Amino acid sequence: MQVDDDPHDHAEEALIGPAVRGSLNADDLVRLKRHLEGCPTCAAVFEATRIFHASVAPGRDDDMRDEYGQSLPDKAESVGVVPG
Repeated sequence: MQVDDDPHDHAEEALIGPAVRGSLNADDLVRLKRHLEGCPTCAAVFEATRIFHASVAPGRDDDMRDEYGQSLPDKAESVGVVPG
């Protein structure tokens, strides 16, 4: 497989971050998808960025996990329950 790393051929690489975050407009998304189909370098960057974003992006249950991460005595005290 031949990989062309000429930065002039990879202008679409700047679209990868916004695409992964879901903030890319429809026209640029089509442009990026077409580029990724023919560019294994950018396709690999896209996949790595997608995996990284999925592993560090806040999830819908993150606040709940933080809340349950407190120890029970701290949690009980914070709501006015004193053990004993």
